[in-house]
Formats: sequence, C-alpha cells, structure tokens
Amino acid sequence: MHHFHSLKTRLILAFVGLLIPVTFVIVILSYVASGRALTDMGDNLLVEKAERISLVVARHMYGSAAVLETAFPTGILAEDDISDMLKELQVRFWAATTLYTKPNDYVYYGNIQGQNFAIKRLSPTNVNVRIRLNEQENRKLYQLSDVNQQPQYQLTETETFDPRDRPWFTLAKEVDSHTWTAVYVDFASKDLVVTRAKRVLDNEHEFAGVVATDVSLSQLNQFISTLSVTDNSRILILEPNGKIIAASYTDNLKQQPQGLPSRVSILDNTDQLMAPALQALKSENWTQLSGLGPQRMLGSNQEPIRVIYKHMTDDAGLDWMAVMAVPEKDLTAPLRQTLSVVIFIGVLAVLMAIILGIWIFGRIGLRVQQLSVAMRHFALGQTVQLPSCEQEDEIGLLVQGFNMMQKELLTDRLTGIGNRMALERVMGHYLTEASSKEPQGDIQSQQKDGPFSVLFVDLNRFKPLNDTYGHDNGDQALKEISQRLKNNLSARDHISRLGGDEFVIVIADCDLKQAVRHKESILQLVRTPLTQLKNIPQNVSVTLDAAVGIAVYPEDGADISTLLKKSDRNMYLDKSKGSR
Repeated sequence: MHHFHSLKTRLILAFVGLLIPVTFVIVILSYVASGRALTDMGDNLLVEKAERISLVVARHMYGSAAVLETAFPTGILAEDDISDMLKELQVRFWAATTLYTKPNDYVYYGNIQGQNFAIKRLSPTNVNVRIRLNEQENRKLYQLSDVNQQPQYQLTETETFDPRDRPWFTLAKEVDSHTWTAVYVDFASKDLVVTRAKRVLDNEHEFAGVVATDVSLSQLNQFISTLSVTDNSRILILEPNGKIIAASYTDNLKQQPQGLPSRVSILDNTDQLMAPALQALKSENWTQLSGLGPQRMLGSNQEPIRVIYKHMTDDAGLDWMAVMAVPEKDLTAPLRQTLSVVIFIGVLAVLMAIILGIWIFGRIGLRVQQLSVAMRHFALGQTVQLPSCEQEDEIGLLVQGFNMMQKELLTDRLTGIGNRMALERVMGHYLTEASSKEPQGDIQSQQKDGPFSVLFVDLNRFKPLNDTYGHDNGDQALKEISQRLKNNLSARDHISRLGGDEFVIVIADCDLKQAVRHKESILQLVRTPLTQLKNIPQNVSVTLDAAVGIAVYPEDGADISTLLKKSDRNMYLDKSKGSR
C-alpha cells in the first residue's frame, strides 16, 4: 500500500508537472494570437472611422454640384446682358437654393461685363436677391418671398462689388469643369468657407461668366469635433498648405490682435500625440501615406500610437487629408483586461484540475480556445457568435461580453438597427455569394443567387421636426422610422443607419423593377404620421418625407464603395426632382 500511494503520488505530481508547462504554453500562445487579433481589431476600427469621415466629407461637398447644375444646367448658354434673363435666373437660383440649404444657401453668377446676380436664402419662403447690371453702379439688394413675384428693393451697397476681381471667377475662368477655391475665412459668419464654381458659355460658346456657390464648413468642423475613436484620440482634416479645416482637439481659427479671425496651421501644432503624424505628413507624399493603412509610430513620450491617413478627392479638384492618431494602449486596453481574466481562469483551471480532474480543465481550455479563435476571426472581418454560455463564472461573462461587444460594434446605438460596419459586412457577404455558387462556410447560411439592390434613404423635414419639437422627439422619430422600415423587410434583407437621418437598405434577390416597388413602400412608411412623439399638440399630425436612391448589383457597381456612391448620387437626384 505504501508503494501504491507513493506511485500514485508520483503519478499525480508527474501529471501536474506536465500539465502546468503545457497549460502555460497554451495560454502564452493564446495571448500572442489574441494580441494580434486585438491589434487587427483596433486597425479595423481606425479604417472604419477614416471611411466614415471620407463619406461625410463627400456628402457635405457633393450637394454643391447639384446646386450649380440647377442654377446653370450644362448646355444652358448665357446672354451677354443678364437684364435679358433676370426672370429665368430668379426661377433657377430660387430652386437651386432649396436643394441643400445647409450648407448651400447662396448661389451667384458674374459675367465678363462685371454684372452680377445672386440669391441668398434666408428661410424657406424668403430670399435676398442681389443684382448689379452695369459697372457704374453698386450692387442693389432686394427682398423676395415668392419665386413668381417681383423683387422688392431694399438698399444699394456702398462698397463696389465686381465679380471679375474675385478668386472664384478668375479660377473657374481657366478650367472647363467644376473647381474648388481654397478654403477661406468668411468674415460675416466668422467660419471657414470654400466655393465651388464652374464657367458658363455664351451663344458663341465663348466664356461668358462663372456661377458659384459657397459651402460653409462649420457643420463639418462640428462633426469632427464630436467624433472620437477613444478619449485620447486626435482627428484633423487638412489642406495641402497645412491649414486646418476641422479638428477634434483644437480650433480651426484663431483671433488676431486686431480681433479678426485667421486660419490655424499644423505649424502651430503643440500636441505631442499628433506631432509624429504631422511630421510624417510633411515629408511624405499624401497619396502614398493614404494607401499604407494604419501605421505604428512612437509619440513624443515614446509611447506607441496608431496613425491612419485618408486622402479625400473629387472630380472638382478637392484635395484634403484626414489624419487620425490614437494611443495604442487605448485601442487594446479594454480587451486586454478581458484577456487577463482569461489567463487567470486558465491558471485557476490548472489548480482545479488537481482536484476535479482533466475534464473540467479541458472544458475551460476549450472555451478559452474558442474565444481566442473567435476574436481572431472577428478581427479578420468574420462575424462569429459563440454558443450561449449559461455559466455565471468568468468564462460565461467573457463569452457574453464578447457577444455583446460584437453586437455593440455592429449596432446603431440609437435605433438598434445595423451601423456602417454591419452594412459593409452584409454587402461584402452578398458580393461574395453573388460571385461564387459554392457555399462560403460563413455563419450567415443564406445563399445569394441573384442580384441585390441598395436603397439609400435620406429623410426630409427632419430638421424642422427637431427644431420644433426637440431633439428627444427627433431621436424618437428616428427610432420609429427605423422599426417601420425594419419590420417591412424579410429575414434576408438588411437595414443600417449611417448617421443623422440617413439609412441604407440592402434587398436580397432584387432587380431594379422590384427595387422601385420597395422604394414606393418605403416612402409610404415614412410618410405615415408619427405616433410615438411626446407632448405634441392635439389634432397635430407630424409627418416626414424621404428621398430614395437605388443602386443594383452588378449593373451599378461590383464593389461596396461604388454601390454606395451610386445609390447616394441617385438619392440626390431624387431629392432634386421634387422631394421635400
């Protein structure tokens, strides 16, 4: 018996001696693999934020193209004397300033004779008309409350305004397409503004003048100032000359001693976190930096940071750069804390194995391995739902936390529907399924055999609802509309909110004809009076409207970006055709 117990003791000690190093090897390998997954996940978050900024900038600037085309459609020729075309200018410019009132509420035209016609929208039913008909007199201001009425004279400006001396006129005069001026300070509004302009031809197809519209950048700066990746992140949008357009951590304007505002440059930067990113920007090509993806740099305090650059351009010559810098520890710290719990549980499992046996340890080890693999797959873009764990221990909480983390990353917090990351994953899945008849092995088991349609929905009259009944009711309206649209979809379809009052709906097995029917259904749902608003006066019915743009795969595009841009563009066309 003594030898038996001695042998049993030795076997137990041998088992524990073998189990401990093997377990530590497994834990270390899991830690390394999970660490890489955490880095990939942080980089994916940076990429998603950069793409979101790019889309917001494109949306903010794109409306100006429709405004100019409405004011002076391509192919419309100008008279030498605008006196002969004041009425038609009044009608077209009135319509142009209703398309995208923020930020495009001001449209103006100047010709080579120094004449000028402009409309500045003050409210939905009130505009300011500015006219200069000859070089010997200053510009006159009129008031107009109906597009078909005669403008009412108000005053004559004391300072001479000659459009031929303006940068937008001289710049557009030399190019055949739309063009942007440099960003400048509007001293009336004390905000940054950029002007989009295009040349206009006369009956001889010679240069006659320039039509232009101002784009205020205050909303863009407000968006960037409230956007964050982590509490310590830094975000900038810059011009090639180094001047700041928008920033999350500093002002884009500064006061001069005489009280006038002036631009802030990256040369004024004193932020230690952003300094390495800006230094690289000074020495490298913009396009090259934008194509590298997230990069690892050392901050001024030698702490590692993750930096990403996004070069933003358009067909009118836009040339801006978005820069994001985030401390690396801020991206990985929350998940590394969770990972520490996993390591603790692994070590604890070794001690419990001595008492309870290999079965319990093996079970815990399996859950740790599943979580590690799931984190890596998620970082690579695959959605992995771990089996529900009813255990109320650290492993169970960790699995629930991982599943909740996925839901948080893929869900719009306000409405509960998908966000942009969820939309890109669904569209990526549809594209993969549409290009291959073989099952992909992804957890999304639905097969995709035919085309699919992307419907870009932008709510109308949402801002007046916000202004009249409050932001709480605005949020409630977004929730109600989201649920209506979601409840109208099949299990294979998907809806995401991009932000604000914009939604994207992906309809499976849907061609253009079917998509048009879906559009009519969406409009009917949106136009139905809202029922969930609070403190609305009795007998008052609050309704919204929408503009819907359609893109169909593969006719309108074979990738996510192209389909979204096409549906976004078509939405603007729908808005310009009369949606209010």
